[in-house]
Amino acid sequence: LLVLPLAAPCGLAAEDPEEKPAVTVVSDETEVSVQASEEPSLDFEQDAVGEVPAGWTAGGTGTDPETSWVKVMEEEDGNHFLAVSATEYKKDAHATLTLPQSIEGEALVSLRVQFPDDAALNPDGLPNSAGVHLYKGTTTTPSVSIMNTSSELGHRPGTSSGSTIGLAKLELGRWYELEIRVDTAAQTYSLWLDGEELVTDATFRNSGSEAIGSIRVAAPSGYNGTICVDDLAIEPGAARKITGVTQPAPMEVPYGTAFEELGLPETVQVTLEDGQSAELAVDWSSESYLSGQEGEQTVTGTLRTGGAYLNDQALT
Repeated sequence: LLVLPLAAPCGLAAEDPEEKPAVTVVSDETEVSVQASEEPSLDFEQDAVGEVPAGWTAGGTGTDPETSWVKVMEEEDGNHFLAVSATEYKKDAHATLTLPQSIEGEALVSLRVQFPDDAALNPDGLPNSAGVHLYKGTTTTPSVSIMNTSSELGHRPGTSSGSTIGLAKLELGRWYELEIRVDTAAQTYSLWLDGEELVTDATFRNSGSEAIGSIRVAAPSGYNGTICVDDLAIEPGAARKITGVTQPAPMEVPYGTAFEELGLPETVQVTLEDGQSAELAVDWSSESYLSGQEGEQTVTGTLRTGGAYLNDQALT
């Protein structure tokens, strides 16, 4: 008897379902077309493929629309997303969203990120320095910079830091869940990738950022590559505290069952401070499990809180 309680390239589509009004923005180095809209696009589903999404501004030094661009693209399943590409050396491209309401205090910024597995879009593999930046305004030093370095996702903390610090290896052609929790009062941020915390309370690059006013997705000059983002969301307020965990029912498995074959649940239900509940993913540890030992054993799971939840009691 074994009892085990608790102790988841894109191509352009030819169709343009709805023509949207546009305005033209001219800078010193490039002219770009920008969708005119009161509501910015965050999931890009209502935006026309091949166009700049609603509420976003396209910019950069690239002048060739074949090699430097900002536009909505479409996956085979019909999902729309934003892509920013700069595949001409020394020419950059970026898309900037000015937030309707600045972020002050704590907030969680979440989005999906992908770097296409396509030789035309990422000819040198994972594009160095491509990434996402959170700005006080639109032209000052970013408060938060999450960008690639040497085939890894990285970040650049602190006002005196001169280089990007690598955090985790990334694969081309795969969507990643990125979460950034910012605290403008403390001038700090934390970072999660697919629910795993990689950075805790790093210092803002721009120490004067009492508010976050814009988000920029950038493919910088000096490197070749393309970055795609989707499902951007901003949730103001602190992380929700976990106060309890619903323990899974005990399991009975045959003697000698391998850990990988136990069939442990992928999620558990947790109770939050406000009395509501949520389903969270669990990482189960095999350290305490012995397949050749009879009797009751306890397997412990660690909750994947991401940036939305806080497990300050270290509940398991």
